[in-house]
Amino acid sequence: MSERICVERLTDGGIVLTAAITVFTARTVCEQTLLTWGRGGHMMEFSPPQFGLDLIGMLCLILGIIWALAVVVVSLTNRQRISTTNRWLIALILACSGLWLVPYEEWKLLLVRAHGAQHTPKSWAVRAAALGEIRLLDYLLSNGVDVNTRTSSGQSPLGAAAAAGQMAAARLLLARGAYLENRTIISQETPLTEAAQMNRSGLVKLLLDHGADSKARDVMGFTALDWAKHNGNAETVRLIQGQHTE
Repeated sequence: MSERICVERLTDGGIVLTAAITVFTARTVCEQTLLTWGRGGHMMEFSPPQFGLDLIGMLCLILGIIWALAVVVVSLTNRQRISTTNRWLIALILACSGLWLVPYEEWKLLLVRAHGAQHTPKSWAVRAAALGEIRLLDYLLSNGVDVNTRTSSGQSPLGAAAAAGQMAAARLLLARGAYLENRTIISQETPLTEAAQMNRSGLVKLLLDHGADSKARDVMGFTALDWAKHNGNAETVRLIQGQHTE
């Protein structure tokens, strides 16, 4: 009798945990799809957990997985089959776990494919370049998004990739014909000055190799060389000075 009561309590606890996990998972999926699309871009730069609710959801998920393991252990110990209710609960917990493991980039790809790349906000291509989301960026460029699209601040995908040190994204953009001298509106930075300012030596070399203007000045009058010297980056200074002597 005591074993039966224990199993019933275990099932009751599983129902509560699974309900909580389902609610938090549904909220996360909604955030990653409907809210992301409605707001025109990332709500945050990083994948979940992003907010306190996500942390609570992950805690519930962890407890749910522990509960599922406990059900299996109790079943094996008592040499009993797992009840139909518990099997459904375990399956739902596993399904929710899978949804939490889906990368943010995959959700955005799903949205773009559903709505069409032509309806995608310009910020998506810029953000994809900054985050190194190559699959998303390649899909957008392959489906009509301008490689030189710019946000309201004048930031281009190539500039975002240069500032963030995303080499693969920069190579992809250059291969698609990205303009090297796009400038941000306020700071008047080109991708090369952004890369130098952020100490991205590899990006500086890549841009110089493709013909970027090393003498372009930003709103402060700084060139890429000035930023390299200001940052004390000897490697970048050498790269730019070497390009000047050629």
